[in-house]
Amino acid sequence: MTFILSLGNPDQYIQISDRRLSSNGKSVDDDYNKAGILLTKDARHIFGFTGLARYGNFETKRWLLESLFQCCAPDYQINKIAKRLKEKANKDFKTHPVLRNMDPAHKRLGIIFSGYNYYMQPPLGALGILTNYQDFQINENDPPGRDLEEAREEFVMHYWSEKRPLDHSYTSIQYVGNWRAFDMAEEPRLRKLLQERRSTTAIVNKAVSTIRKMADRSQSQGSIGKNISVCILERDQTSHVEGQYYSALKTPKTYKPDFVIGISDSIRDVIENTAQPGIE
Repeated sequence: MTFILSLGNPDQYIQISDRRLSSNGKSVDDDYNKAGILLTKDARHIFGFTGLARYGNFETKRWLLESLFQCCAPDYQINKIAKRLKEKANKDFKTHPVLRNMDPAHKRLGIIFSGYNYYMQPPLGALGILTNYQDFQINENDPPGRDLEEAREEFVMHYWSEKRPLDHSYTSIQYVGNWRAFDMAEEPRLRKLLQERRSTTAIVNKAVSTIRKMADRSQSQGSIGKNISVCILERDQTSHVEGQYYSALKTPKTYKPDFVIGISDSIRDVIENTAQPGIE
């Protein structure tokens, strides 16, 4: 199960995720993209998924891109898009011919969104997790709570946002997927970098190193890879969203995140990115 780490502060949100697809602890693909960017009328969010990736002719990545695109209309507002996506997930996972009779133990899926909502000024840091297997109510003060062994019948959307006013610098750390391989001692170190508003490079290097160490631990059970996707989204709405690829091996290839653009009836698109030529 992929590990996804979301880090945020008043400057930026950064999502770091490994790219491995695995089955029964064995790698199937070490360069499968599960990260994307959602641009709406009133928000910019990074998204990623963990859990079910492929089963029969169902592919979560394609379903998610198509579903987000469909759910943007008619208002193109992030909170309403999230509600429609949850409703669509509940319907599709019950009625899709491949998924409706699937073993619930293999049907688990978590989708994380993190970024900024622009209907408030300054832009509001926000994070949401759409999941059918995570239970944040068991111990809500100790994220990520509890992972259920089987998927529930219904998806739930958990939502957090920046609290205002704050007497200290806003920081956000959340992770989904195989978090049992995560060393909890790393969390305060990452938070310190966010609080001090260190450079993007310093934060990303620490996070990438953390995930690669996780890949070597027995708790990862072979489900975490060392090829890493990084998405960087600054709070400034006019800034570009950056995608980076960290390969464990020297390679001329590079990868960019997928994009779902749903800003208006005339500004809508899905861009599914594949490998691109790089420089040795």
